[in-house]
Order: sequence, then structure tokens, then C-alpha cells
Amino acid sequence: MLSTIPFGAAPQDTGEFLLGDIDVNVVLMESTAPEDFETWTSQTINDVKQKVITALEWWEDTLDALATAHSVRFHPHFYNADNPVPTDVEPIARRSNDYVIWVNDFLDHVGGNSTSGISTDMSLFNHA
Repeated sequence: MLSTIPFGAAPQDTGEFLLGDIDVNVVLMESTAPEDFETWTSQTINDVKQKVITALEWWEDTLDALATAHSVRFHPHFYNADNPVPTDVEPIARRSNDYVIWVNDFLDHVGGNSTSGISTDMSLFNHA
């Protein structure tokens, strides 16, 4: 679902114009690696989902409390949380800059991986 871009914004601007209706895609990764130390359960998935909802509501309430003409409404989508995306690594056991491994696994999973590079591909996914 695409909408119009705010005046002065470009498709890669995913945070500077945080107003209006915003889709939030929550993605959980599940390791298929032999060193699989952590495994999602229905309870841990539900805990994460509730924490995400609570955090998004805080942002909505905080902006509402400013009594401006602006508003923000988040619309969380949990498909890739309810069905964690498989990855060949255990992300929590890796260095932070190894994110490219499992982010590429996610992009492969959603058909968003191209030769344009991980940053461009994630921006295109977020924009879409």
C-alpha cells in the first residue's frame, strides 16, 4: 500500500517524516544453524508483540499530548513475527555488524534482495 510522500521527503526518508499513518513490519529471525541457542516460542513471540504495541502506543500518546495539529498512528504487522524468518546463523550470537547476513536472508525470504545493495533494498522494502 503506497501513499503520497510528504512535501520535501524522498522514498529513502523513513524516519524524518514520522507523521500520519505508519505501517510497522515486525520481523523475528529463527536460526536454522547448528549453534541455535535461542528458539522462539509462542509465548516469547506474544511477549515481543505486546512490547512493540506498548511502545508504539507510547509514541502516539506522546505526540497527542503535545496538542498540535499533527498525529501519528502506527499499524503493526506481525506476519514475519508470527512466522519467524529462517536464517543460517544465530543472530543474537553474532557481532552487530554481521547483520548483513541475516538481513539478506530476510530480503531473500520476502523477494526483496537485488544487486542494488542491502541499504537500498531495505529502503525499498520499507517504502513499499
